[in-house]
Amino acid sequence: MSIHRVAVIGGDGIGPAVTAEALRVVVDEFSRLQRERVYDEELRSAQDYMVGHFPLTIEVPDQIATQVLNQLFYELPVDDLPKYRERVLRVTPDEVQRVARWFIRPDRLSIVLVGNADAFVKDLKGVGFGDFVEEQGA
Repeated sequence: MSIHRVAVIGGDGIGPAVTAEALRVVVDEFSRLQRERVYDEELRSAQDYMVGHFPLTIEVPDQIATQVLNQLFYELPVDDLPKYRERVLRVTPDEVQRVARWFIRPDRLSIVLVGNADAFVKDLKGVGFGDFVEEQGA
Protein backbone atom coordinates (compact mmCIF):
# COMPACT_ATOMS: atom_id res chain seq x y z
CA MET A 1 0.00 0.00 0.00
CA SER A 2 1.40 3.38 -0.93
CA ILE A 3 1.15 6.31 1.42
CA HIS A 4 -0.13 9.61 0.09
CA ARG A 5 0.60 12.76 2.02
CA VAL A 6 -1.56 15.78 1.42
CA ALA A 7 -1.01 19.21 2.87
CA VAL A 8 -4.06 21.35 3.46
CA ILE A 9 -3.00 24.75 4.65
CA GLY A 10 -5.53 27.19 5.96
CA GLY A 11 -5.71 30.37 7.88
CA ASP A 12 -8.85 31.69 9.32
CA GLY A 13 -7.96 34.93 11.06
CA ILE A 14 -10.28 34.08 13.93
CA GLY A 15 -9.59 34.69 17.57
CA PRO A 16 -8.34 31.97 19.91
CA ALA A 17 -11.71 31.83 21.68
CA VAL A 18 -13.27 30.03 18.70
CA THR A 19 -10.21 28.14 17.38
CA ALA A 20 -11.32 24.74 18.71
CA GLU A 21 -14.84 25.09 17.30
CA ALA A 22 -13.53 26.28 13.92
CA LEU A 23 -11.20 23.26 13.78
CA ARG A 24 -14.12 20.97 14.62
CA VAL A 25 -16.13 22.45 11.71
CA VAL A 26 -13.22 21.91 9.26
CA VAL A 27 -12.70 18.28 10.33
CA ASP A 28 -16.44 17.63 10.19
CA GLU A 29 -16.46 19.01 6.65
CA PHE A 30 -13.64 16.62 5.70
CA SER A 31 -15.72 13.78 7.12
CA ARG A 32 -18.78 14.95 5.20
CA LEU A 33 -16.78 14.75 1.97
CA GLN A 34 -16.27 11.05 2.69
CA ARG A 35 -19.99 10.38 3.09
CA GLU A 36 -21.73 12.77 0.72
CA ARG A 37 -21.32 14.30 -2.69
CA VAL A 38 -20.88 18.04 -2.72
CA TYR A 39 -23.99 19.87 -3.86
CA ASP A 40 -23.95 21.13 -7.44
CA GLU A 41 -24.42 24.72 -6.24
CA GLU A 42 -21.60 24.35 -3.72
CA LEU A 43 -19.23 23.06 -6.40
CA ARG A 44 -20.28 25.74 -8.88
CA SER A 45 -19.63 28.44 -6.29
CA ALA A 46 -16.16 27.05 -5.56
CA GLN A 47 -15.41 26.76 -9.27
CA ASP A 48 -16.55 30.33 -9.92
CA TYR A 49 -14.31 31.58 -7.13
CA MET A 50 -11.28 29.60 -8.33
CA VAL A 51 -11.73 30.63 -11.96
CA GLY A 52 -12.36 34.26 -11.02
CA HIS A 53 -9.49 34.46 -8.56
CA PHE A 54 -6.85 32.75 -10.72
CA PRO A 55 -6.13 35.75 -12.98
CA LEU A 56 -5.30 37.75 -9.85
CA THR A 57 -2.51 35.25 -9.12
CA ILE A 58 -0.73 35.90 -12.42
CA GLU A 59 -0.82 39.68 -12.74
CA VAL A 60 2.91 40.38 -12.37
CA PRO A 61 6.04 38.42 -13.33
CA ASP A 62 6.76 37.33 -9.74
CA GLN A 63 3.29 35.79 -9.48
CA ILE A 64 3.65 34.02 -12.82
CA ALA A 65 7.00 32.61 -11.66
CA THR A 66 5.38 31.39 -8.45
CA GLN A 67 2.67 29.57 -10.42
CA VAL A 68 5.30 27.94 -12.67
CA LEU A 69 7.38 26.92 -9.64
CA ASN A 70 4.30 25.40 -7.99
CA GLN A 71 3.65 23.36 -11.12
CA LEU A 72 7.25 22.14 -11.13
CA PHE A 73 7.30 21.44 -7.39
CA TYR A 74 4.16 19.30 -7.59
CA GLU A 75 5.44 17.64 -10.77
CA LEU A 76 2.57 18.96 -12.86
CA PRO A 77 2.89 19.99 -16.50
CA VAL A 78 3.60 23.71 -16.87
CA ASP A 79 1.53 23.79 -20.04
CA ASP A 80 -1.55 23.04 -17.89
CA LEU A 81 -1.56 26.61 -16.56
CA PRO A 82 -3.35 28.08 -19.62
CA LYS A 83 -5.94 25.28 -19.33
CA TYR A 84 -6.66 26.01 -15.65
CA ARG A 85 -10.12 27.52 -16.20
CA GLU A 86 -11.35 24.66 -18.39
CA ARG A 87 -9.97 22.01 -16.07
CA VAL A 88 -11.58 23.54 -12.98
CA LEU A 89 -14.95 23.84 -14.70
CA ARG A 90 -14.87 20.17 -15.79
CA VAL A 91 -14.71 18.85 -12.21
CA THR A 92 -17.87 17.02 -11.14
CA PRO A 93 -19.31 16.31 -7.69
CA ASP A 94 -18.52 12.60 -8.14
CA GLU A 95 -14.87 13.42 -8.87
CA VAL A 96 -14.66 15.61 -5.76
CA GLN A 97 -15.94 12.75 -3.63
CA ARG A 98 -13.67 10.16 -5.29
CA VAL A 99 -10.57 12.30 -4.73
CA ALA A 100 -11.64 13.23 -1.19
CA ARG A 101 -12.08 9.56 -0.30
CA TRP A 102 -8.65 8.77 -1.73
CA PHE A 103 -6.64 11.61 -0.20
CA ILE A 104 -8.46 12.96 2.86
CA ARG A 105 -8.46 10.69 5.90
CA PRO A 106 -10.19 12.55 8.75
CA ASP A 107 -9.16 9.85 11.23
CA ARG A 108 -5.46 10.25 10.31
CA LEU A 109 -5.03 14.02 10.28
CA SER A 110 -1.97 15.76 11.65
CA ILE A 111 -3.09 19.20 12.71
CA VAL A 112 -0.86 22.11 13.59
CA LEU A 113 -2.34 25.11 15.38
CA VAL A 114 -0.23 28.20 15.84
CA GLY A 115 -1.05 30.94 18.29
CA ASN A 116 -1.64 31.51 21.97
CA ALA A 117 -2.13 27.89 23.00
CA ASP A 118 -3.20 28.86 26.51
CA ALA A 119 -6.26 30.48 24.95
CA PHE A 120 -7.52 27.43 23.03
CA VAL A 121 -5.91 24.18 24.25
CA LYS A 122 -8.47 23.72 27.02
CA ASP A 123 -11.28 23.85 24.45
CA LEU A 124 -9.84 21.15 22.16
CA LYS A 125 -11.03 18.23 24.31
CA GLY A 126 -14.49 19.78 24.54
CA VAL A 127 -14.93 19.51 20.78
CA GLY A 128 -13.50 16.01 20.45
CA PHE A 129 -9.74 16.46 20.12
CA GLY A 130 -8.39 14.47 23.05
CA ASP A 131 -4.92 13.46 21.86
CA PHE A 132 -2.55 16.30 21.17
CA VAL A 133 0.96 17.50 21.94
CA GLU A 134 1.61 21.05 22.95
CA GLU A 135 4.95 22.52 21.90
CA GLN A 136 6.26 25.84 23.09
CA GLY A 137 8.24 27.80 20.52
CA ALA A 138 10.53 30.75 20.76
